[in-house]
Amino acid sequence: IGPSSHLKEAGIENKVDLPVGKNLYDHVLFGLVYLASPESEIYEETLHADSVLSLNNLYQYYVYGNGPLAITSVEAIGLVDSEIDKNVSFPNLALLFLGGIAANYSKFGYSTESLKDVFGPEFADPTKRGFTILPTLLNPKSVGELYLNMTHPFDKPVIDPHYLEHPDDLKSLIKGAKIAQELVGASQVFAKGLKFEGANSPYEYGTDEFWEWLIRSTVITIHHPVGTCKMGSVDDTSTVVDPRLRVKGVEGLRVVDASIMPRIISGNTNAPVIMIAEKAADMIKADWNKSN
Repeated sequence: IGPSSHLKEAGIENKVDLPVGKNLYDHVLFGLVYLASPESEIYEETLHADSVLSLNNLYQYYVYGNGPLAITSVEAIGLVDSEIDKNVSFPNLALLFLGGIAANYSKFGYSTESLKDVFGPEFADPTKRGFTILPTLLNPKSVGELYLNMTHPFDKPVIDPHYLEHPDDLKSLIKGAKIAQELVGASQVFAKGLKFEGANSPYEYGTDEFWEWLIRSTVITIHHPVGTCKMGSVDDTSTVVDPRLRVKGVEGLRVVDASIMPRIISGNTNAPVIMIAEKAADMIKADWNKSN
């Protein structure tokens, strides 16, 4: 089941010709890392890797349920409209606020070496204190795809997300960087004793070229891929499943996960996928009761 031309190239007999693997959307983000010096008012409130798992913090968490271990890595989220697309009237950017520098958050995909390359060695030191703002693109216009690498079922597919291919996506993230800088600059508490710079940038700090360089140097996925088995009308040639999540042209087969979303949502995908599964369970039961 899939695009007939692609399956033919892979030497696989095509049973049902459907655009499986097309329409790939994903959320991406990049990091603005701010270092706090000891004279900063927020210095003691920020985290660094070596201090989080201290005995005192472990005691606070297990005995009182508070302290650094009682919070998520993302402590606050701001939703803003980049105003790049005048036809959109809802937030298309999220600003994620982390209570430490990105060197402490390897799960976001930033390696020590990559941070050194972009920001310089000081910003890649996990013992340093500071915070990170991650402008996140909620409604990307760039559309990717995935396809087979070989015919063996255990070979990894080729995933081509086409990140930042649409110019509006880059413009929105640049606007997100400027909004983040405005927020930090407008706060006397934040601004005092903070340091931010792209140490190795070939472009003048604060220009659009500088922000584009920073974005392209640090942009990563937030692991919210959707859309590759698009749901919609049976007559729509871009869809894979119908509104009841049944694969078109195949009896007794449904797809129930984030891949059925026609477009990516403006937020995390976990709860919506649970909702999709709950709805699918109801539809399966309804169809079963109708046929019996």
